[in-house]
Amino acid sequence: MKERKYDYLHIIDGKIQHTPIAHMCENERDKTFCIKTLIEDLGIDNYDDVSNNRKNLFRINFDNFYWNIFIEFTDGGGMHTGYNKKIKKVSIPFGNNVAFTAFINNFEKVLIVNIYIPLKTNLKKDLELDWENRVYAIIDPRQVYSSKVVKNEKMNPTSRWINLEDVLEANNNKKIEYIENKSKNVYIVSWVNIKSFFINKIKPLYKTMINENLYSELDELDIQNLQKEEERYSIFRKIFRDKLIAERGVKCEFKYCSVKLPELLIASHIEPVYSIVQDDKIDLTKKIEKISDSNNGFLLCRNHDGLFDRCLITFDKHGFLKLSETIKNHQEDLNLKCDIQTIDIPNKTVIEYLKFHNKLFKRKNVPF
Repeated sequence: MKERKYDYLHIIDGKIQHTPIAHMCENERDKTFCIKTLIEDLGIDNYDDVSNNRKNLFRINFDNFYWNIFIEFTDGGGMHTGYNKKIKKVSIPFGNNVAFTAFINNFEKVLIVNIYIPLKTNLKKDLELDWENRVYAIIDPRQVYSSKVVKNEKMNPTSRWINLEDVLEANNNKKIEYIENKSKNVYIVSWVNIKSFFINKIKPLYKTMINENLYSELDELDIQNLQKEEERYSIFRKIFRDKLIAERGVKCEFKYCSVKLPELLIASHIEPVYSIVQDDKIDLTKKIEKISDSNNGFLLCRNHDGLFDRCLITFDKHGFLKLSETIKNHQEDLNLKCDIQTIDIPNKTVIEYLKFHNKLFKRKNVPF
């Protein structure tokens, strides 16, 4: 029997209809137009392409939070999934996408966003993009890190599915912030709600994920060995770095330092890990909390981390730099500036941690 070929199904003029051709965005490799649409809907101006020329992985700063966004257009559906299948595919890539894989392996969060743009008939009876009714399909970030493709490091992507009827519902009832797909693993969000969705849903979810990772790892640790082997704390160093990147951004926190490559950035503790581990006055849970606390650190380039870690520099409560006598004659060579604020101090908790670092600095017999 000859195989039957089916038309594509898409939302056209506000209804789910058949069309013999694929969606005009489906084979577009350059997803720059997608990220430009997203940042416009979020009300921000800038993005960085971090995709190694794949044009589908970008970094943005929104609501004082940095996001790595893997963005695609939803798969065409109809021709691939059978007759009258009103579903679209949202994929989780891994091994076949080098940049995405590198981010995951570097313990950075990646949000997978797909955009679906319905079609409409223009005055010439041709189909064109219906931008005013665009919808985002966003995979629950917990699904990304628990998916088989990431856990088992598979080369081929794995898929999640959304129904066009849910897309229509998101468009027709914009008072609903988001709709979940049948499997409860993809959020469907009208563009008019995307800003509040990021703030009210995804951002808190990311923070919850970090804490869940923290305490799930704590339950699995061998406490006896933990006291003897500092390397047992390595997972919490990774969580610490993850928090700093999410909250502060992927750049050295020295205001006049231009280093932005994740590979060149160190999550630098203010109160050192060795000091926390050796503190007999606090219990194991408190040690874990202090090692993982983003308030106990800065994200620094390797040069500035080396100076800070060795107590050759420190900061006062206003973020102004203090130099040891050892490096005062090398201030210009090291590009260190004491007459301007060097680093932002986010809150009072950071100041409390800095008091500890200031004491370490003083012990080197440097006037402060």
